[in-house]
Amino acid sequence: MHRRRTAVAAALLLGVTAGCGGGQTGQALKVEQNGSKVYRAGTPTKPLDQVKWYTFYRPVLGLVSAAFNDYPELMVNANLCESVVRLDPDYSIKPGLTTFTVNPDSTVFTYKIRPGAKFWDGSPVTTGDVIYSITANTTGSTGAQNATIGNEIKSMVATAPDTVTITLKAPDIIFNDQLAGSAGKVYQKKQAQAAGQNWGLPAAGVMCTGPYRTGKWDPASSLEIVRNDDYWGPDFKPLVRSVVFSWPQDPTTLANAFRGGTLDGGWNIPPSIVPTLQRSGKGTMIVGSSDNAVQMYGLVVSNTTKGSLADPKVRQALSKSIDRDAIAAKIYNGAADPLAGLIPPGSIGDDSTSLKNATARISTAQDVAGAKQLITETGKPAPTLTLALPAADALANPTAVAVQSQAAAAGFKITLKPMEPNQYAQLFADPAARKGVDLFFTVYAPIVHDPIVYLNDLIAADGVYNFNGYDNPMVQRALADVRAQTDPAKRADGLLRAQDQFLKDLPLLPLTAPRVTVWEGPGLTGSPTTFTYVQSPWAALLGGK
Repeated sequence: MHRRRTAVAAALLLGVTAGCGGGQTGQALKVEQNGSKVYRAGTPTKPLDQVKWYTFYRPVLGLVSAAFNDYPELMVNANLCESVVRLDPDYSIKPGLTTFTVNPDSTVFTYKIRPGAKFWDGSPVTTGDVIYSITANTTGSTGAQNATIGNEIKSMVATAPDTVTITLKAPDIIFNDQLAGSAGKVYQKKQAQAAGQNWGLPAAGVMCTGPYRTGKWDPASSLEIVRNDDYWGPDFKPLVRSVVFSWPQDPTTLANAFRGGTLDGGWNIPPSIVPTLQRSGKGTMIVGSSDNAVQMYGLVVSNTTKGSLADPKVRQALSKSIDRDAIAAKIYNGAADPLAGLIPPGSIGDDSTSLKNATARISTAQDVAGAKQLITETGKPAPTLTLALPAADALANPTAVAVQSQAAAAGFKITLKPMEPNQYAQLFADPAARKGVDLFFTVYAPIVHDPIVYLNDLIAADGVYNFNGYDNPMVQRALADVRAQTDPAKRADGLLRAQDQFLKDLPLLPLTAPRVTVWEGPGLTGSPTTFTYVQSPWAALLGGK
């Protein structure tokens, strides 16, 4: 079931990941320069009664984010339900509902509930709530998408009235950071159990601790969150009283809503309406820095052991035939960075110079001669391939046409297969649905700002986004090493080994690292310009200029 939900996310998100044109000019365009270390659109100074926000491409289906792990649910839940640790817009990990300590070998993590932490109904947060929530978030049908996190836990017990201690089966230096996402969200146990099958749904909702609580919710049209004026914590003093989410899907309707003020803001604006918004003079279109471009958009190889792409040399040849520089420049108009390796440079910390340098050396340029040479070495002609894509998708369609044209220069013949979203989603969930399909698009974004997460989620044998079952023993050993490694240099070495092996095997062909894009209407500011808006309480950062 977790693969099915992931599939829906990947299938439907594709059309809204492209951003605005970084090369265009106009009073409504602001481009953050690489290296600028900017994490928010500005600092608000004035209160606002209400902000109307775009929730991407579909309605919010529920408020328990682990059950979906998709953009609409994550971005709403981020303001309602706090995690045991918090991810700030600059990607730093801070105390959330708890303070935390980690033993030297990263096997024992201790979480102490912060004084005064309470739910919206005034009841205190207990260790029982914490244990219940993390268990639900990482196991069973609710937590299936976080199962790789839950599988690491050896024991989780209350070791004091206000303290929960988690012991892992093996060292993992990113375990604590991962609890900043849906795996670490804390819900009231009593309310969740009473809600039963309606937990998180309109009939029952959730009981949480965040700076906002749920207001009116019409599943067909809108969802409101309202400032929690009895918020327990010292970290946030929200200036916006109410945020109302809606989800117009027609691009023209969305553009008119932004220009007319019926929507005040939103992230990941469909590319077709960006030029109109740039010229409107009614707000600001922000393109985030490439330093903060942590999403990965690419092509999944349906089957790496059988069929037209079973030979890794053929996969390498196909990768070389793609002009990623042209795709990033022309299809995204510069609001994405070309990506040929698995790890976007923006996700690599300053302490990993060797990894950063090695990643920068991975060529994104088209190499037709190199592709033809690899095909020659196979002793067979370049195969005919079928590339599946979601029909009428604003990003996948032009990208598919570009890949088709570029690969033809190396002898590949690519047939495009548009599919309706629900049918396309089955490609992620069911290998049988991939019969006759060699490649399909996906998009991925990590929970936290760390290159280990990409490798773990995408190419670990049990990675939740490892859709084709790729399993290379060398990669598994390298990942086990880096998760236990606290020395940055040795850690980088392990990541390099895994990435080098990935580049030989290529079970996935990365294409671009889309930048964060956000629209703010006149008089509004404070939006994070990093991908942290799906994890941390961003509405508490908004306000008037």
